Amino acid sequence: MKRAPLAPIFALLLLTISLLAACGSDSTSSEVLQCGADELLDQQANACVPRTTIDENDVGDDADVDRQDVEDPEPDVEDEDTFDPSCDSDNDGELSYACGGMDCDDNDHNTYPGAPEICDGKDNNCNTLIDEGVSCTFYAHTNDGLYSINPFEGTANRESDLVDWDMELVRLLDIDTHPMGVLFGVTRNDLYAFYDAENVWIKVAWLGDVGDANGLAIDGFGTAYVTAENHFLKFDLAEVEAIIQEHGFDEREFRNLRLYPEQITVTGDTEYYSSGDCVVNKQNTFYMTSKHEEGIDHLIEIDRSTGAATNLGPTSDASGNLYRGVYGLTAGWGKLFGITSSGDLLELNSSTGQAELITSFGEGKRWYGSASTPQR
Repeated sequence: MKRAPLAPIFALLLLTISLLAACGSDSTSSEVLQCGADELLDQQANACVPRTTIDENDVGDDADVDRQDVEDPEPDVEDEDTFDPSCDSDNDGELSYACGGMDCDDNDHNTYPGAPEICDGKDNNCNTLIDEGVSCTFYAHTNDGLYSINPFEGTANRESDLVDWDMELVRLLDIDTHPMGVLFGVTRNDLYAFYDAENVWIKVAWLGDVGDANGLAIDGFGTAYVTAENHFLKFDLAEVEAIIQEHGFDEREFRNLRLYPEQITVTGDTEYYSSGDCVVNKQNTFYMTSKHEEGIDHLIEIDRSTGAATNLGPTSDASGNLYRGVYGLTAGWGKLFGITSSGDLLELNSSTGQAELITSFGEGKRWYGSASTPQR
């Protein structure tokens, strides 16, 4: 029997195998998914995915990506482009009433809901109360009485008489407050301390003859200065303060205490004379009023170590009205105050000496001196 050729048989066999392989493959790989309007086709996973989760690096050049879905979110209403700066004119972080906020004074950065109350004659925390919970007074004295003055309200209240244990009048020239809180006063020869529990003045040290003294100041380190004519006396109060802390106001502990002040001459472009008082503010700058020009008081700044002085200017207001007899100087709450022999209460510019009248208590209040607050 004649056999058929093998080549055609092998060709037919290969064709059959190829067709069988094609029929056994996964037909789903060739199907095209129909994705929704808010979806995109992930070709590698052969799946529909949300448009907003597509990384732009995974999207081909030919993909139909709706770019609006991947834009940055809308800006906050307080973004720089949309926020109205006039809604927070004082930059304290609180919106004004006009813009729906609760800032009761949008022109003062110290005033907003929850702000700490400070001495300024204003309602800082927007609760309708003024200067509540804080002490806004300083001491001043006449020839026979101690007063507390509130410069923000323009009031003066008599606190006590200037008397010692024997109810004898103590003729104080000036007073000031130690950083520890004790109120001191000076006479022609002696240093006194105020015992507020009994409203009496205790002699705590002998100074010797201090001359024509009329001003007392105590700096933030407890050093005292007494101005007299064209010089001032300088002495430390540490020993006195130590006795008070250990023994209280027992006069027996002070009977033999004597202080020896250092005398320093005030120098400058003219010869300055103390007209009534001196003061040291919180920055430990030493000021004195001077009467070197007849009929006019000037505010001068003095170097506490050398006595070198700078004339800052006369104690006159913006209209040129002069305030004479500035016998008391007080530093407190970031301000400088002066009181006069005519009963005037002034705010002084510490750079120029210019005065602004706060109120006048009248001729009945001839002020002799005043004291700064311990915190100044």
